[in-house]
This record gives sequence, C-alpha cells and structure tokens, in this order.
Amino acid sequence: MAGDLAQRMRLLRDEQLFEIVYSRPEDGIVPEAIDAARSELAVRNISESENYELREQVLEGHQDDASRATRHLSGFAVAVFMVFGLTLVGTFGIFGLFATGRRQMAIDAIYATFVGIALAGALLLVAVLILG
Repeated sequence: MAGDLAQRMRLLRDEQLFEIVYSRPEDGIVPEAIDAARSELAVRNISESENYELREQVLEGHQDDASRATRHLSGFAVAVFMVFGLTLVGTFGIFGLFATGRRQMAIDAIYATFVGIALAGALLLVAVLILG
C-alpha cells in the first residue's frame, strides 16, 4: 500500500502535494498520505522561495474557506428566502449553500424560511379574522 500511495503522489502537481501536506483535520487526509506527500516533495527538491509561495497559497485558501463558511446572507437574500424558502428553488438554494461551504449563509436561509412561514401564517390568521 505504501508503494501505491507513493506512486499516486508522484502523479500529483506540486500545488496538490502542498494541499495534502498542509491539510486541516476536517479535510480527512490520512497521516500516511501526508507523509507520502512530504516524501515526494523532498524528492522534487523545490526551491525555498517556491516552497514558501506554495505554502502561502494553500494557507490563503484555508482562510478563504473559513471566511466563506462564516459570511452572512445579504438583506435581499434573506427577503428572497422568506418568500421562496419552501419552494423547490429555495430548497435547492439552501442545499447549494451548504454544498459550497457557505454554512452560515445556509443557516441564515433556513431561519429566513421559517420567519417567512410564520409571517405567512400570521397574515393568513389576520385575513381569516377580518373576513370572518
């Protein structure tokens, strides 16, 4: 298995190896793959400046992922989910937000959908009371 893993690492680009070496626990990369990627990078004899540049790119990507996960929906988007949240489009929108790593936006969309349901229910109740 170790030989197979080393063979796979030889096929990867430098950038991909750095992504494995500097992966986060939530990425689910097994320690053996990290060790194999480190070994392959050592064999490639990458210059110090290129090493620094590639490492920084990977770490910036992690920061972008974290930023994307915590960003909130805009006011307009909240209003759209309040109106269309229970429709098929709204449901796919929520799943799409989760799938693209926009966890906080998806949570905001779910809350907006429930607020929309509550407002629609209140409006219906008022209409029933007024119209008798």
